[in-house]
Amino acid sequence: MAVNDFAVIGLDNIGQSLVINMKSRKYSVAIFDEDVEKAFGFSGECVSKVKAYRDLKGLVASLSAPRKIFLSLDGSKIDDVIAEILPNLNKSDALIDLSAGNYSDINNRAEDLTLKSIRYLEAAVTGPQEELSSGVGLIVGGREDAFSACSRILRQISKEHKGFSSCIHSGSWGTANYTKIIHDSIETSLMQIIADGYFMLRNLGGMKCEEVSSAFTFINEELDLYLLGITAKILEQIDVESGTPIIDYILDSASVADTEVAAFGEAFKNNIPNLLSSQAVFLRYLSGQREQRRMSVKKLYAPQIRYDSGSIKLLDSIKDAMKAAIIIAYAQGFDLLSAELKNGQWNYGEDEIARVWSGASTIRSNYLSRANTAYNKNDNLLNLMHDDYFTGQLKSAQKGIREIVMLSAKHSVPAPSFMSALSYYDCMRANVLPSNLIQSQLNYMKRDTVRRYDIQGNFNVDWIVGDSKQNKGNTSNH
Repeated sequence: MAVNDFAVIGLDNIGQSLVINMKSRKYSVAIFDEDVEKAFGFSGECVSKVKAYRDLKGLVASLSAPRKIFLSLDGSKIDDVIAEILPNLNKSDALIDLSAGNYSDINNRAEDLTLKSIRYLEAAVTGPQEELSSGVGLIVGGREDAFSACSRILRQISKEHKGFSSCIHSGSWGTANYTKIIHDSIETSLMQIIADGYFMLRNLGGMKCEEVSSAFTFINEELDLYLLGITAKILEQIDVESGTPIIDYILDSASVADTEVAAFGEAFKNNIPNLLSSQAVFLRYLSGQREQRRMSVKKLYAPQIRYDSGSIKLLDSIKDAMKAAIIIAYAQGFDLLSAELKNGQWNYGEDEIARVWSGASTIRSNYLSRANTAYNKNDNLLNLMHDDYFTGQLKSAQKGIREIVMLSAKHSVPAPSFMSALSYYDCMRANVLPSNLIQSQLNYMKRDTVRRYDIQGNFNVDWIVGDSKQNKGNTSNH
């Protein structure tokens, strides 16, 4: 007998939040986790509308038809769970995969289930953990008929923002996963930018944690960046035993997620300079090399130059540097997104994806809302920095970010995200880059041809070994 409206298999943080979300909308939810006691304990906490099951067969049998089952599992466990429940599913039942797995896994799974007439959707969940139980951001990939069958519940559990649901059907399988990769790559960049700003204020400006917290709160009045807001709260947290900021007791070694690494491959595949995100991931790897860093402190020299300009002037420059770097982080992320949107498998463009993220995601900010406006009014925007609003913001922030980069180098305080952002900006606005010399070096070593401004085609230069003054620079067609 059907007693439940939906099922959630896997009670990780996202799974539990979705159950609470559905329960708040008066739905009955069946739940299962490989940790049976965890499932029954969570069911007890929910009191009503949530029932735990000891086996998957019983869970499936409890659902009203057509069944809709959410899978909130580690990607390595998805296929095993599907194989176990598949004999108990009927045609037109739907599986909603929240695992954010890789393309090949998603496509193989989708093709196999479609042959069996099972509807399969992949969904990228965004939004801060503390908000998921009231409303999530959802970008969903899969066939139109599958989305239509599940659209009501998907939109109901999504956060409403400015009169719109933070849920869209992005297109075919894999599109949702791709947006998750881009989202997380932007998030990685933003986190490094904030960390570098924090490091400069503490180590160069001599500010205490509570002072940096106040500074970030002040800066965030304009940006309304979720990540900056939580950072201000983190810096206020006091360790109970010592009575001092807890941040000073946390190991300076950060982990890396699979989606953050996946952005590398997408950037390489599409020839997109996703510099800030790539650098941020490598810096996390560097943070894990603690033994090498400890030895480097003893072995490697840096000049000790006193900073005397005061923390207020530094704060003004940091504010501008963060604004510029944040815009560039969004620009690089959307550049990578735009490259994939050209393949024709998508229902929406950059504007709608920005809208969902600005409503429910950890990368939301006033700048992201502006990105939605920029792409909405210009379908052919080549780079977010070209939008008039962002061009103006970058112009006004120029002095600050250049000042911070100079101070970082002069006083030996690392601020890699600011340096990377400024280098990208200056490279993008350069009429000519020294890449002609690099390509000439490759041609000299017979690894590639060169192209010329004055003649069409690919050429090999007759590089004459010996007296370079005698070289006429002859070229031959390749």
